[in-house]
Amino acid sequence: MLGAVRAAAFRGLPASEAIRRAAPAAFPRAVDREARIWLELAACFDIAEASGCPLADVLARFAAQLEVEDDADAARQTALAGPKATVSLLTWLPVMGLGLGMALGVDPLAMLFGTPLGMAAFAAGVALTMAGRIWSAHLVHAAAGAAP
Repeated sequence: MLGAVRAAAFRGLPASEAIRRAAPAAFPRAVDREARIWLELAACFDIAEASGCPLADVLARFAAQLEVEDDADAARQTALAGPKATVSLLTWLPVMGLGLGMALGVDPLAMLFGTPLGMAAFAAGVALTMAGRIWSAHLVHAAAGAAP
């Protein structure tokens, strides 16, 4: 990207056009955050050129916006740490319950796999645990904002 901008500057062409032309080759994935930042940088060059505003002021505001985005992303990840840990704990809780039952001298495996009602409870437990993990993952993914 910088090579394309440098070459455009040497030829007297706008840097914003050089960035827009080089971005698809440099960032083939359309949802790449870095590609979005470069394209917004190109827009900053256009704004400074069209409005006559000093480029340094435009870039300072752009940098402040990027810092706010990074801070918001860090806060979102911090807020999601608790729900992610809860999902993990609740997934392993039935296994720990079986282990505790065995440690107390009860045979929960014989009850689960030795009777039709136990097999049905085991199947329902596995199905509900899987559904809970899928649903929780969906909620965490939506709360994380699947944006790039």
